[in-house]
Amino acid sequence: MQSALWDVTNTSSNYCSWYGVYCYDSRVTRIDLGYCGLSGTLPAGELCASLLSLESLYLSFNTLQGSLPVALAQCSALEDLELDGNNITGTIPPEFSQLLNMADFDVSFNHIVGTVPATFSAWTQLESFAISNNNISGSLSPSFESWTALRYLYTYNNNMTGTLSPNFGVWRSLIAFKVHSNRFSGTLPSEYASWVLIDVFSVSGNQLIGTLPPQYASWGTSIQYFYVYNNSLSGSLPGDYSKWSSIVEVNANINSFTGTLPAMYSLWSSVTLLYIASTQISGAIPDSWADMQSLFSLQLYLNSLSGTLPNSFAKLGNLVAINVAFNNLSGTLPVAAWAQRQKVQSIIVQDNPYLHGDIPSSWNSLFASRGGYFAMVSICRTQICGAALPALLLGYGCLASNYLPLLANVDYSTLANLAEGTTWTPSIACGAVKHNITIVKTTPSHTEDIRDDDNQPIASSSSSTVTATSTTLIAAGVGIQQLLTPAASAGALHALQGALVMRRLRDAAG
Repeated sequence: MQSALWDVTNTSSNYCSWYGVYCYDSRVTRIDLGYCGLSGTLPAGELCASLLSLESLYLSFNTLQGSLPVALAQCSALEDLELDGNNITGTIPPEFSQLLNMADFDVSFNHIVGTVPATFSAWTQLESFAISNNNISGSLSPSFESWTALRYLYTYNNNMTGTLSPNFGVWRSLIAFKVHSNRFSGTLPSEYASWVLIDVFSVSGNQLIGTLPPQYASWGTSIQYFYVYNNSLSGSLPGDYSKWSSIVEVNANINSFTGTLPAMYSLWSSVTLLYIASTQISGAIPDSWADMQSLFSLQLYLNSLSGTLPNSFAKLGNLVAINVAFNNLSGTLPVAAWAQRQKVQSIIVQDNPYLHGDIPSSWNSLFASRGGYFAMVSICRTQICGAALPALLLGYGCLASNYLPLLANVDYSTLANLAEGTTWTPSIACGAVKHNITIVKTTPSHTEDIRDDDNQPIASSSSSTVTATSTTLIAAGVGIQQLLTPAASAGALHALQGALVMRRLRDAAG
């Protein structure tokens, strides 16, 4: 960085014509050298001493090292400072509070430690504050209520503690609040209901307690992404959240919510992902949820749900994945109604011991491979029988509970991750003894020469053993071996190849 770029006093150089340098009235106002492969350290005093009119400094995603120079505080005209995606270390200098015009501050994706100086409350024109993916500790000072123009706050993936101040309710221009993956504690302030422009609210992976404020229903048409998973929140799900007419994704997994699933959430006509798993919610799955016509993935596993599986879900024309494992559901699997759905690729109903029914061979067309998704059906520890379906390349799966979150997505890359914690069986006859194929990592005893798109052999690092006949052992070893080690650039193809090999050898053995 110590180069002619900073030698702007050299009158023999027309620095306003340099790449990434922008001028107004022959004065440098902006430097934009992001993604330029720059290395070394940030310039110290000479930058601000020479560029008195500098308003914007963009050096994002280079390999700059060292600490943030205190001398940058002398760039009194600076409004935008973006240094994200480098290898910057050290702390954030409190002297930066002198930059009274600061509007956009981004030092995300570095190796910065220390705390956020409370004196940054002087940044009364701040619109975006991003410090995510560092090792920053401490809290967000209540004095930051002075950031009344704030639109974006990104502090996720740090070690921040303390509570979320109710003072921040004055941020009425806020669009995105992403503070997930920290150690924030306390409750969610009801004062945040004033964020009527909020689009993304993400507080997942903290230590929050208390209830979901019903006042957040005022977010109405603005909120689209609501993430509160992996906390210690309790109480019931507010029914008034049904007013979120633009909601797209909700993840409330891994909390202590009680009560029932609100039937009025059926008004969420735009919701695509709805995750309310690993809670203490009971009661029935509302029939009215069949009105969620955009729903793609419904995850309700590890709750205390009872009642039956709604026949009305036949109306969910975009549903690809449903997971209701580890509940107390009863009644019959709605075979005839659900057979109308031609997009479903994952049906996980295992560990509902009172659920019964018979999956017919006609369901094979239901799981025809399409769009990069694999078919997954899990009915173990229920009273459901299952015919052999060629579309289920590995047969019926049975997952350990800690693998259930992987089923939120059902593409081929997920299949490889599932292999170690899943048992498989080709069919489940009513009243018959079930011989599951159990996958565990071991030294492979057999390999098959399957090649990738560049005609290179796919390397193998693991295989399988099978609690079945010795011939099926070989089949599982070959097929799953390919699923566990696909090249990232062609994972879907390789997973499919492996599964087809397994089925081919299994059929030959039979």
